[in-house]
Amino acid sequence: MPTFLSKCLATAFTAAALPALAHAVAPSFAVRCMKTDGPAAGDKYGTYYFFLKDGIVKGFDCSQPGRPCQIVSQNAQKVVFQTPGEAPDTMVIDLRTGAIERTSVTGTQWKYTCKQVPYSQ
Repeated sequence: MPTFLSKCLATAFTAAALPALAHAVAPSFAVRCMKTDGPAAGDKYGTYYFFLKDGIVKGFDCSQPGRPCQIVSQNAQKVVFQTPGEAPDTMVIDLRTGAIERTSVTGTQWKYTCKQVPYSQ
């Protein structure tokens, strides 16, 4: 027969496992991108992972540990997201074409051509 302590420990272990399970959730969609315009610095290729339900984007330019990009608006045609920090870059993915445009607070712009890819861990 379970005791009060064993029930508490079981509850604590279950609660501790929940964050790990939350991170195991697959993204809403993933896109593989190639930089086509803008400053040459940085990587030319990368993948973004969109978690629409959580309002975040991970990967490529959104890959700071523990600091994903935040989705600031979305509709059927586009998703707007921002990099973390005090001076965030704004990125817009056109869901019809897959193109991403990134604009820094200084006005620098980058363009990416993207293709939706299957998600795999």
